[in-house]
Amino acid sequence: MESNESENMKISGDLPSSVSSSARPNHATRSHQQGMDGAARSEEEEETEGCRQILGRLTLDEAGAAAEVPCGAAAMALRHYRAEKGDVASASRKMGATLRWRKEFGVRELTECFDDGGSAGARGESPEAEAAERRRALLRTVLREEARTGKLYVRGHDRGGRAIMYMAPGRENTRDETNQMRFLVYSIERALACTAAEQARRGPDVRSIRPGEEKMCIIIDFDCWTLLGSPPMSTTMYTIDILQNHYCERMHRAYVFNPPRFFTVFWNLVKNFIDPVTREKMQFCHGPAGLERVRRDIDLDLVENFVGGTNDLRSFDAEEYFVRYPMTATFDEEHTCRDTRKVDYTNESQATEETDDIPSSLHSLESAGIVRCNSVSVLTGTF
Repeated sequence: MESNESENMKISGDLPSSVSSSARPNHATRSHQQGMDGAARSEEEEETEGCRQILGRLTLDEAGAAAEVPCGAAAMALRHYRAEKGDVASASRKMGATLRWRKEFGVRELTECFDDGGSAGARGESPEAEAAERRRALLRTVLREEARTGKLYVRGHDRGGRAIMYMAPGRENTRDETNQMRFLVYSIERALACTAAEQARRGPDVRSIRPGEEKMCIIIDFDCWTLLGSPPMSTTMYTIDILQNHYCERMHRAYVFNPPRFFTVFWNLVKNFIDPVTREKMQFCHGPAGLERVRRDIDLDLVENFVGGTNDLRSFDAEEYFVRYPMTATFDEEHTCRDTRKVDYTNESQATEETDDIPSSLHSLESAGIVRCNSVSVLTGTF
């Protein structure tokens, strides 16, 4: 346990500093500034100590799983500490639950199923490699189908370098709740990876977000959404559970466009299950005032037309999204294209037919060793 702790406890250097060194206060304000700086340092020290305690409470298995999280164990502990308002015991339980959930849900399998290492060459090497590739092929099939209508994808960044995740509930094309949640988790992981990559490209002098504290923006378009097409309450609650409990402190802001009149009824049903801090991040955009709110945060030349975008952007293409661009690139981000010559997934259906025991239905992932995850967590976190 001590070795895991020492490996993951590099928190102090990762904590956001609220102490500005860019300006020197004059003599009249120096004492006031010093008082503010002291309070900021005290808050940082409290967060640092709180994170150390959270990491120290993890089991060996949880500490090992935390080491594999892309953002790092220290940053994950910090987010849970803040989401739980400094309650170390609660934050430790929530972080442990999230680490177990990530393993049960198969987050790593989802995010790596299109990686170059998972090509058809894995087949024939060993029974384990063949089974792993079958699972990856099934996940690729699921994600392709879920993304086909463009109901959920990552494209572009806001002015601060946060990736933008577009959601269009009116384009819903599937019914399987678990597969929908798989696609949601894949999309969140991709948005966060894109934010991290963009911040790295900007460099330490330009980046506005510290490593491990990456967030995303969400743009929700309710055009063509109908009450009959709304998801079951169980799906809505499942979504809220994943967002609040397992991706706490990950949303910077959500912009809601074109909500129908009856959306007020739907919103009133679910808003009481959402943390007040998260509710404050929801921006309902109507008319010129709503467009101006978006303009302050996002370059309108880089967003879709329904948001008020001023350029005719290329239409979303699901196949390109998965094959042409890596997890760290948003759609149509040409300077980070994947080399499509390395892996060819265009004949995926033909490749899967070579193996007799691959389930024929998208709902049969469980038969291939990818379990269905039913979440029953209490909804208390912030997104």
